[in-house]
Amino acid sequence: MCQIEKLEEKYFIKEEMSKETYEKFLHKYRSEEATLRQEIEKSAIGTSNHETMLKRALNICLNLPKLWALGAIGLKEKIQKLIFPSGLVYDKKNGVLRTEILNEAIVSIARLSGDLAKMKKGLPPFYG
Repeated sequence: MCQIEKLEEKYFIKEEMSKETYEKFLHKYRSEEATLRQEIEKSAIGTSNHETMLKRALNICLNLPKLWALGAIGLKEKIQKLIFPSGLVYDKKNGVLRTEILNEAIVSIARLSGDLAKMKKGLPPFYG
């Protein structure tokens, strides 16, 4: 790019520009966009695995109470780490469990189901 084009681009991007200048840069940026989109498509990972993992995660989230009730200690530890990634702390004074971070998927499900209000009141999510 020559100096005049650099100056023209700098000036017209920050200020008003003529129709001719707009069309010139529009063509340039659309070409760059097309090139970038092609590069992204070449480097993109197939979505079939993402869809499979999403379905699996959804199935786990929908069946958490059942998995917890029927699961052995090892499974319960995995579920607990999944839901509470930063762990749990027992507040002896108030007799409640606390956590700083919840799994975002669980928070979204709780929010959609109305259980987030219960969680804010100190009740466990999905509490009857």
